[in-house]
Amino acid sequence: MHFCLGFQLARAETAIAFERILARFPDMRIAPQAKVEWHKRLGIRALARLPVRLAA
Repeated sequence: MHFCLGFQLARAETAIAFERILARFPDMRIAPQAKVEWHKRLGIRALARLPVRLAA
């Protein structure tokens, strides 16, 4: 079975990116009436679209 060697690095980079975004925009929320969309791939769960509102 294939396993990406960069998986842990990508995971760490994503965590750091979200920490920085949330620190910069502490009032960020999912946009009202937002339609969250997911990629439909076997064995992978990933957002395709997540509309957010940065300020109240």
